Amino acid sequence: MMRIRPCPAKSHAELAREWDQLAEERHRQIASGEDLSFDHVVVPTTWSLFEGADRAVVLDIGSGTGDFTAQLAQVAGRVIAVEPSRASMALARRVCRSVQNVRFIEASLEEAASCLDEGPVTAAVAVMTLMTAPDLRGLAKALAALLQTRARFVA
Repeated sequence: MMRIRPCPAKSHAELAREWDQLAEERHRQIASGEDLSFDHVVVPTTWSLFEGADRAVVLDIGSGTGDFTAQLAQVAGRVIAVEPSRASMALARRVCRSVQNVRFIEASLEEAASCLDEGPVTAAVAVMTLMTAPDLRGLAKALAALLQTRARFVA
C-alpha cells in the first residue's frame, strides 16, 4: 500500500516568488479573454455573492494583477488591494493607473492588517486566494480584526 504524505505548506515569501514568475502570463490570459473562467464564472459569481454588500471600504485580498481590482473600484467607495507578489502588484498598479480610489499594499493580509488605518472594512473579497493561503487561521484572524460587524466576505 502506498503512503501519501501531505505536502508542506509554502510560506508567503515562496508563494510570492511563484506569482512573481507567473504574473505577466496571468494578466495576459485575463486581458486577452483566454481565461474563460475569469469572465464567465469567477467574476459573475463574485458579483452575485457581493450583491447588497456595503461597498464603502472593500478589501481585495490576493488582488493579483489588478484585473478584478479595477472592476471592483468602479462600484466601491475605496478599495484596499493586498498582494504579496511584487510583480503582480506592479501589474496591478499599471492596470489601475487611472483609478483613484485604490490603495495598494504589497504584503500578506496578516502583515497588512497591522498597517491598515482606513477604519472598519465594510466588505472583503478573496478571488481564488484561500486555496493558496499558507495559514488559514492567521488569515481568518486578520480578516476578523479588519471587518466591521455584518461585513460581507466573498471567497
